[in-house]
Amino acid sequence: MLDARLKDLDEVDAWAIALRDSGSPWWLALNLARVYTLGLGLRVLFVGLALGGAAYAVRAEVHAAPTAQEARP
Repeated sequence: MLDARLKDLDEVDAWAIALRDSGSPWWLALNLARVYTLGLGLRVLFVGLALGGAAYAVRAEVHAAPTAQEARP
């Protein structure tokens, strides 16, 4: 927008040119979402993996009772 303002255009026309030159709003939204949510998604994934690994590591070692009975005389 500032580049268009340097060409002696009024503010409304400068914004119109800036929006036209920036491309598709859907493409811009997709790129912004990818930039700002990819890091968050990776952090959530890594935290989930870490918590899952920790839960697996500290789970209670519960052994089932022996199923075989002792022979009685």
